[in-house]
Amino acid sequence: MYIYNITFQVSPEIEKEWLDFLKQKFIPQMLASGVLQSALTSKIVATGDSGTSYSVQFKTKDKYTLDKFLKEEFDAVFEKFYLKFAPKMVFFATELDVLDETINKKANE
Repeated sequence: MYIYNITFQVSPEIEKEWLDFLKQKFIPQMLASGVLQSALTSKIVATGDSGTSYSVQFKTKDKYTLDKFLKEEFDAVFEKFYLKFAPKMVFFATELDVLDETINKKANE
């Protein structure tokens, strides 16, 4: 599995509108092609004075699939999102290659 993580820092004055747009438009558009398997959205607990931070992790089967998505589809979706909220939203992206996942069976009982 491969994860494409985008970390956002959002100014307080746009946070509600940004979060609504993220959930209702951006994530569904990112998932629409079927290449990305899922999206996990998290609010980062430790925040600074300049806004709240969020992480969105998009899962896909491998790096090749992610690279193809980023090359062929990402810009069209992300550009609308970025132009709507910049400069009150900043971001950086990280690619994660999942090596292993250990499930605690006792925690799931």
